[in-house]
Amino acid sequence: MGKALILWLQFGSFPFAYREDVQEIRLFPDYGEGVWIGCRTLRQTRSGVFIYYVDAVGNWLFGKAGICLSCRDSASVIRWDAVAGEKNLLYAVRQTRHTIRLSAIERTGKLHWEHTLPAEEGEFRLLAHPSGGILLLQASEKQLSLKSWDKQGALRYNVDGIVSERMKRHPLLLSVNLEGFFLLWEEFDGTKWQAVLQKWSWEGKALAAPTPLSGFAHSVERAQFISDGFGGVLGVYEATSLYGAGKDLHFVRYSRSGQRIVETPICTEAGDQQNPRLYKRGTELLVTWEDNRQQDWDIYFQRLDIRTGQALLPNQGTPLVRLPGVQESPELLLDYFQNESIVAWVDYRHLQGDLYMQRVSAEGKPLWEFAGRPLVANPYQQKKLQSAPHDLRHFWIAYAEEHPYEGTHAWVILLSVEGKELFRRRLGGNTQTSTPTIGEITCQPWKEGKLVVWTEDRDSAGLFQLYAQYLKAKGEPQWLPMGLPLAPQPQLHQKEPLLATRGDTAWILWKGEESEVESDLFAQAITVEGNRLFLPNPLPVCIADRVQHEARWLSSSSALYAYWSDSRSMEETGFDLYLRKIVPLAPEQGWQTRLGFQNTSYLLSAKAEYYHHFWQEEEGRRYRIFYGRGRVGEPYPVQALIPNGGAQRFLHAEVHPQGYAYAAFCEESPGPYQQAVHCWVIDPEGRVAAHFRSPLGHTHHLYPRVFLLSDQEVAFTAIAQSKTGSWELLYLTVSPSGELREKGILLSPIPEKCQWHLLKDASGYWLFLQAGDTLWVYTGERLSALHSQTRPFITPKAYPILYEGRAHLFLWDKSQHHWQLLPLSRQ
Repeated sequence: MGKALILWLQFGSFPFAYREDVQEIRLFPDYGEGVWIGCRTLRQTRSGVFIYYVDAVGNWLFGKAGICLSCRDSASVIRWDAVAGEKNLLYAVRQTRHTIRLSAIERTGKLHWEHTLPAEEGEFRLLAHPSGGILLLQASEKQLSLKSWDKQGALRYNVDGIVSERMKRHPLLLSVNLEGFFLLWEEFDGTKWQAVLQKWSWEGKALAAPTPLSGFAHSVERAQFISDGFGGVLGVYEATSLYGAGKDLHFVRYSRSGQRIVETPICTEAGDQQNPRLYKRGTELLVTWEDNRQQDWDIYFQRLDIRTGQALLPNQGTPLVRLPGVQESPELLLDYFQNESIVAWVDYRHLQGDLYMQRVSAEGKPLWEFAGRPLVANPYQQKKLQSAPHDLRHFWIAYAEEHPYEGTHAWVILLSVEGKELFRRRLGGNTQTSTPTIGEITCQPWKEGKLVVWTEDRDSAGLFQLYAQYLKAKGEPQWLPMGLPLAPQPQLHQKEPLLATRGDTAWILWKGEESEVESDLFAQAITVEGNRLFLPNPLPVCIADRVQHEARWLSSSSALYAYWSDSRSMEETGFDLYLRKIVPLAPEQGWQTRLGFQNTSYLLSAKAEYYHHFWQEEEGRRYRIFYGRGRVGEPYPVQALIPNGGAQRFLHAEVHPQGYAYAAFCEESPGPYQQAVHCWVIDPEGRVAAHFRSPLGHTHHLYPRVFLLSDQEVAFTAIAQSKTGSWELLYLTVSPSGELREKGILLSPIPEKCQWHLLKDASGYWLFLQAGDTLWVYTGERLSALHSQTRPFITPKAYPILYEGRAHLFLWDKSQHHWQLLPLSRQ
């Protein structure tokens, strides 16, 4: 059975803040499966990149708080880009003033690979490679460079020196077919801005010379492009006259060889036309844009024949909405089956920005309410509208909503093309507390490293969720820096995590608490590579009425079991013991060893398929500790360890790899505030090998704990009250078979409300004592002669573990935002 100490530690600040402000939103659809959402968000005075994934039924794969890609960056993110690559992968690039980092993220939440590049001035764009991997285009003022990596992160090529003396901006990469892609950018020729286009092969070779996009004598800006389906590209750009005022829209088409076929105006009306959005449907191009020909901004629509650029609707476009107040930021989507379109926009008809939609016929006629259908209309400001198709019948809408005191938060909605909302979700972390907290932590050796699991309320105030991290030899995190969410359940408290490792797979068991009288049990399996076996939802171990609690693992060579105390039949029998085989999966089993109240059970592997069973049960209105030994699912003899004594409580048990079991508990004595402590050693056959009762003569004991210090030494510990009324920490050590080695006092005095952990390494013994917000560390060659090692940790942020034969503290490094192992030395 896996062994782990669970500590309740209140950690310091994580990289979240009370207020967050979304600065950018991008959608990257995973067609038919879900959507990736990327946000550049200001939290704690620093801009970072957060990645979210929402599937088609509204489940969070990374939790509401998402993955913070930049949590280990020492400075704010200046710019970023991302693109969905081959199935299950998102590629993202971000830049601070110090570095550029390119990351590949799996849909499981695992960091597939990451590369660090030197920071450069300028802009960049990403493009997915058709055979897997990514291209990165970087544009400085006078130079372009192109790099490519395969899906395993190996560099394919690095093309530098695409140089000219002209100032460059707004780079763009556009995939067209298996032959290659188009590289586009804007450059200044001394008089005007001109867009330049060039065809490249996927192997990084230029297939044509750079060609000016436009043949007209006007300035070309903010070109939008899509593939024409025949190996070429279609584009719409904003054209600004060199001699007059106003911006117009022009259409351009280039062949697969990079030759201009058509260039023609779309709209040259008075005022400005800008911010076009495109969608290709068969041989037509649909275009929507912002237009202020009527003095304030409205939304217009047009259809073009892609072969000639001829307008198919009334010349200069048809208005979709023309009302007082600004209408801006149009988004264009398509209903393939009805030959109709959906346009969404930000609308200021009510002073603050709301979101509206309109369905448009092939003739450009509005099909819903005359003024558009409200999607989000409330007292708050909506902005940064984005859209993306989900499949042929559904689409995604993302936007930011501004609240005066909480900041600006991102939302995502899934809608049908008929306008029906399937669900909406708010993205972002905890906005109810200033800094989310760490709750429980458990850690266990696994393969060549350590697995750590903790609870944290980064998703929503007061609701703790589980995260995991795998550390290699020197403490380097192998998964995402902030850890993998095991299986987000934002409606439940995730509590009491327990670990069990079996080869390359680790199992985590926890309680999902809905209320004080309703909780269920769940499990997740995760591989060393960071792959979670149950997504988006965890494995339900037990979902029944009332409370399931005190869940633990029982592991044998052939199976893994979960067992727990269960109150579903409380009216008749109180708590009962239930057990379920998880590997391989089987239905649960429940039984009562005796009638009456039964809980605090320990099932510990003895030898072969036998196990030790300790539990607390009510008998004669007193709690007693019982013991049995048998096989899973078979009856076995039961005995009360102390049949006629006082009430017994505070049971704790452990098992040695050789099959010896160790149990400690307290028994009420005749006098007031008197409790004896009992320490039991049971051999693999179920016989009592040793029994010690209050070995130091103290009259009142609390909270006994058992520690396996080594293959040759076991320690029983408890706090006890001396005759002076102060509390002391006692110990008793035995051999694995129960022979008495040593007994005495570890520390005196100590606080009554404290927790402790005991380790032994090659240099000696280590004692960690936590009380309130302070953690003390003691060490020595003998348990009877421990001394304080360092000044106490005023804010306890450490979990003690034995790693590679040496005592360590497991820390969250706040300055670097990652886990680390701090080796302890006796100097």
